[in-house]
Amino acid sequence: MSSDCVRIDCGRVPFFWIEGAAPYRVTLQFRVGRADEPLPAAGVTHLCEHIALTRFQNAPYRFNGRVELNRTVFSCEGNADETRQFLEETCRQLQTLPVDRLEHEKRILRTEAAGRPKGLVDAMLFGRFGAKSFGLSVFPEFGMWTVDGDALRRWAARWFTRGNAAGWVVGPEPLRIELPLPAGDRMPPPALSALPATFPAVGRFAPRLVAAAAAVPRSIAARLALDVMTGKLQQALRFEMGSAYHVLPVGIPLTADTAWLSLTSDLSDSRMKETVHRFVTVLHDVATGGPFEEELAPCRRPGPRFATRIGPSRPSGFASSPTRSSPALSIRSHPGSTSSSTASSRCPRGRRGALRGADSTRSRFLAGHMNGSCWTSEG
Repeated sequence: MSSDCVRIDCGRVPFFWIEGAAPYRVTLQFRVGRADEPLPAAGVTHLCEHIALTRFQNAPYRFNGRVELNRTVFSCEGNADETRQFLEETCRQLQTLPVDRLEHEKRILRTEAAGRPKGLVDAMLFGRFGAKSFGLSVFPEFGMWTVDGDALRRWAARWFTRGNAAGWVVGPEPLRIELPLPAGDRMPPPALSALPATFPAVGRFAPRLVAAAAAVPRSIAARLALDVMTGKLQQALRFEMGSAYHVLPVGIPLTADTAWLSLTSDLSDSRMKETVHRFVTVLHDVATGGPFEEELAPCRRPGPRFATRIGPSRPSGFASSPTRSSPALSIRSHPGSTSSSTASSRCPRGRRGALRGADSTRSRFLAGHMNGSCWTSEG
């Protein structure tokens, strides 16, 4: 079975197919998310996604949708006819969103939001970018009160177009699909406009958590850096100190060239200061010492020749991710960007040479050369 990623066009929308066993797994994404929304209408993209999928509430196959910081994703798993029908019907729904039950659907999403706590990832993004673009995820979805049917359809018409879409297919054969989407432009992500600040920086937050974050260049080195730092923190805080349960890595692609990396750990009530100190010490040691062969060995796993998603699932009640999905770092550039490299997801061999990028990423993560910050509940 080939692991090559092959580009196909589906109704003039670029799709990327990789051969795999049945059932088919398909994904259609649009370059729009929370970071694109005006604050008074925050959540309007979530409302579009939710209403578009109400058509499938009794579907016999698995499907889902989610809104991240800078993209909206629709996915499905089933046979060829089911996945084709899901993609085509989703596109039709997005073009003529049924708004007769809009207020009913708003109430559902307000109830969902009430049970979705915010966390340090959202707080750190807000601390960096403020009440705009990538800092908006910390705020409630005000659009669940303010957006009407006309505004919803205008938003959908602007963003859900074939020029602003791309997709993936994993299955026995490429799917031939004609997606009924209107023409439109590919929308660039919001500009990286950070608040003025001096870094490294430290902030405080309410829950018993400690976290560090930084903006770094998107690369395989960044992926390896996050992997290795997660393993070392888990070993130190949970297995050696017994003062933490879980270390959560999050990698969020912000633009074609920049990603946001963060590491968050819970804290024991009785050993908060010691755990925070050990957390920072581990990052310092990794940044100054570099990766070792035994730390990189678990990363050497074969995979398809496009970037993989990484990071364990978030335990219930843990620091939330603004992506509304499992924490992940998509290393490969956006399919429509000018820097769309397709590097192998295998870990490079040896400690030097290709691994210097991972050395550099970790050093920047801690030292603040890439505007790093550390947030904690403990002063």
